[in-house]
Amino acid sequence: MWFAPAKVVEERRSICSACKFAKRESTGLWCGTPKYKSFKGDIVTYRKKKYELCGCNMFLKTGFKNQSCPVGKWSSVGSLNDDDKNEIRAFLKTVNTDYISQDDLKKLYDYATKASGQWVEPSKCSPCIKDLLTKLKNDVE
Repeated sequence: MWFAPAKVVEERRSICSACKFAKRESTGLWCGTPKYKSFKGDIVTYRKKKYELCGCNMFLKTGFKNQSCPVGKWSSVGSLNDDDKNEIRAFLKTVNTDYISQDDLKKLYDYATKASGQWVEPSKCSPCIKDLLTKLKNDVE
């Protein structure tokens, strides 16, 4: 199946609509300068890193499960490769489940977002965090 589930598409479109890099044109919402206007994507800085925007129409791109955001705000559905899984496994071995630091909490939600292919809303609810740790562990086994 080529298409992402409706819930994933809706979440992705919501993220793109709120993105500061999105460009609204009469032809729709685009990730930076539309590809039909420029062969090279816009270069932007996000979380202290440089990225090249894709220039895609977000209504179309968000509908395909194998697509991802060029700055990492959402990923393809089930897009964990072996390196990702090893990184997550290493993280899960070191994280303190009784008290999770802010840095580890951020990593946890970044990994969960990547594993699910959709934005996972951060929470400080202890049972929610433990459930998420368990789910992430199951995703990489």
